[in-house]
Amino acid sequence: MRFSFDAVFINSDLKVVYLIEKMRPFRISPVVRDAEMVLELPAGTISRTGTEIGDLLFIDKGDGADRTACIS
Repeated sequence: MRFSFDAVFINSDLKVVYLIEKMRPFRISPVVRDAEMVLELPAGTISRTGTEIGDLLFIDKGDGADRTACIS
C-alpha cells in the first residue's frame, strides 16, 4: 500500500481479534493466527468508531446496491 490505513483482523464469527491503527505504507502485519480475514479501512476509522478487540461485526448485504458494515 502507498498510504496509511487501519486493519481490523476478524475471526470466522466476525469477532475482532486484533487491530492495527494507521498502518504505515510498505509494512507487513504480524501473523494473527485467530484471524480469518482482514478489513482494510481508511486511517482513523478504528479510533473514530471506537472499535475494540472482542467487538462483533454485523455485515448487512442489503439488496446488493447498498452495502454497510456496522460495528457493535
